[in-house]
Amino acid sequence: MLWTIKLEGGAPRGASAPLGTFGNFRELRLDTALEEKYPSGVTKSHEEMTIFTRSFDLLTWLLPVTNNFPRAHRGSVTRRLLDAAFDFRERIEEANVRQGSTRRERLIKADEALARLRVYLRLACRWGWLTDGQYGHAAELVAEIGRLLGGWQKATHS
Repeated sequence: MLWTIKLEGGAPRGASAPLGTFGNFRELRLDTALEEKYPSGVTKSHEEMTIFTRSFDLLTWLLPVTNNFPRAHRGSVTRRLLDAAFDFRERIEEANVRQGSTRRERLIKADEALARLRVYLRLACRWGWLTDGQYGHAAELVAEIGRLLGGWQKATHS
């Protein structure tokens, strides 16, 4: 399987030279996928699993938004919110490279992190740190991620 990553600007540090340039984007091709690393059936590539894309979208949206939270709470509530979001992402990454009961455990941990994230997002909205529109966007992303996680958990138990 061949992955193609389009980067705005130049290639990241340490990356090989891009194969092609299209407007403001450069195309970098990677010929190594997770499926080649692990036996068939153990994992799907990130490209095939929407949950990885959506969780990445959530993180890239959430980090800049939290910079506008009150400074007095950045070490407590903001830290917990971000920790929950990153914990979720890390647990699904871990689940993707495991099988059986270990995968199920990681998916349960991911579900717990997602529940914590929901609570912190609701608090941030209640305290006026997020606008209604921002909360709506985050809630839609988290709901979609929750549905995807539930489907993955159901498929894992089968």
